Amino acid sequence: MLIKSKWTLKVNKLILLPCAYNLVLIKNLYQKMSLDFLNIAIPEITFSGIIGNYKKEGDFYCLSPDEEYYFSLSGLETNASHGIKNVQLNSSLDFLGVNFEIINRENQITSYEELYSNLVANDPPGIKEYYLQFLTPTSFAQGKTKLPLPIPSLMFRSWLDKWNYFCNIYLGGDELTQYLSENIYLSYYRLYSRQHYISQQKITGFTGEIRLKIPVRVDDLLANVANLLIHYSNYCGTGIKTRLGMGNTFLTTFN
Repeated sequence: MLIKSKWTLKVNKLILLPCAYNLVLIKNLYQKMSLDFLNIAIPEITFSGIIGNYKKEGDFYCLSPDEEYYFSLSGLETNASHGIKNVQLNSSLDFLGVNFEIINRENQITSYEELYSNLVANDPPGIKEYYLQFLTPTSFAQGKTKLPLPIPSLMFRSWLDKWNYFCNIYLGGDELTQYLSENIYLSYYRLYSRQHYISQQKITGFTGEIRLKIPVRVDDLLANVANLLIHYSNYCGTGIKTRLGMGNTFLTTFN
């Protein structure tokens, strides 16, 4: 089972939330879901952090009662997905002395088999352009450094590694990544550099939007595999530290 759950939040007064809140909040949520936070090779949960319109003041985010905020959790394997589906946050979320009122929850549920069947096996009509929004800072590991740029080969490798790790439908390896990165290209981008705080660490990532274009010459089957991986990014996120609020990805398709 794959699940993406989204909680909509409000605050009843102007509050200051530490920029480095993500680690505290995700540990809090893991505890509520009775899941083990440690000893995980590839994170089985993608966490968005709190998304919405807020201002940064020093080492704090300033959140307003006039705005709505949200966070999402995605489960990439069965135990994590059940943990997310069954967690009960009731009407409020409290951490670091801040109280959020929960005003709505939405669940998006599917499975690896359903995604593969709908997007590859059933040979659907080809989609040639994708609009991706990166809602939280996104970056990729490059040896000992981080690369905050939407390089197609790194995006497809990020999605493919998680798919192959969590799903028993193997899609391919380095040759697939190379083919996709050589034949699918960025046709548009509008990006911003932004720092993400994890405990005492600051990681630079990019936010904003891109368009990926698939030329007509691309093999239909491989275009469908690209379609599958791009849709999977809605659940698995993109790049590094997606369990700690980075790489949250939202997809719109164009026919």
